[in-house]
Amino acid sequence: DISKSVQTTSSAIGMVNSRAENDPVPVVALNVILRIKPEVREEFLKVILNNQQGTLNKELEPLALEYTFGEDASEPNTFHFHEKYLGEEGIAAHNAAPHFLVWEEFAKSNPFSSPPEVYKFTIYKASE
Repeated sequence: DISKSVQTTSSAIGMVNSRAENDPVPVVALNVILRIKPEVREEFLKVILNNQQGTLNKELEPLALEYTFGEDASEPNTFHFHEKYLGEEGIAAHNAAPHFLVWEEFAKSNPFSSPPEVYKFTIYKASE
């Protein structure tokens, strides 16, 4: 439901904006590896490109910073993802977005040839 997604995103933005200046919002990243069954490849690409497009739309996901993916150079139907969000709030807003819910429905159809691998971490960078 789009109104629920908008409410979740608005709440997430409010939480990010309410942090003190000396309490910066961390950038949270995900690295994901998905191995897709060959027979669902075309549907997977359609669904995941829709998810990427929605995630990178600043009106839908203002807390999403990056969403890139590509296919493994030596392992067909293996896809690597790198995503960045502004805080846990960004991930929560992404997980509630309509385009992500389409992905979740697809993921329930057992499209994977092995379990997804998801690695979550906080980005550190040198002081300026």
